[in-house]
Amino acid sequence: MRVHYRALFNMGMLSEERYHRSLMWKSTGDPKQAAEGAGGMPFKAGEMGAMSAHSMEDEISAIASSAGLFQPSINEVLKALIEEHRLQQERGDSFQADYVMQLYHFKSRQLLAAGGKVESSATKTDPNLKAAAESYEEALKADKDCGTLVYLHLARVQALLG
Repeated sequence: MRVHYRALFNMGMLSEERYHRSLMWKSTGDPKQAAEGAGGMPFKAGEMGAMSAHSMEDEISAIASSAGLFQPSINEVLKALIEEHRLQQERGDSFQADYVMQLYHFKSRQLLAAGGKVESSATKTDPNLKAAAESYEEALKADKDCGTLVYLHLARVQALLG
């Protein structure tokens, strides 16, 4: 029975890893660009030109201030960036809308690199998270004395699912 529980646990870990990988690299598809784009490092020339993280933070602060947010939480900043993107699209300024979306991706990747999570509806419906939860539950059914590691992973996935 021990082998069966370990196989199910490993399947759950694989699904959970797929979910986190999709969050980290969704916008670029390239792990190197995602890693360089988060955590205060300048973006590659093709993505944001020669803008530094500091100047992007200034732009993000200006957008948040124009939305009436003066000491916002990270989720409020992300919502303000989404709203600004929507407004730019309605105006027909696709260049500015793309720029605001790049600022959004920068801020969300920075948050993810720091260990936070972005609140989104995609989290609640992600098939990888559901598969991970199912695998962890099956591992618990296969061997009730499997240890706290399975419980820890199951609790984390259930928290992400809401």
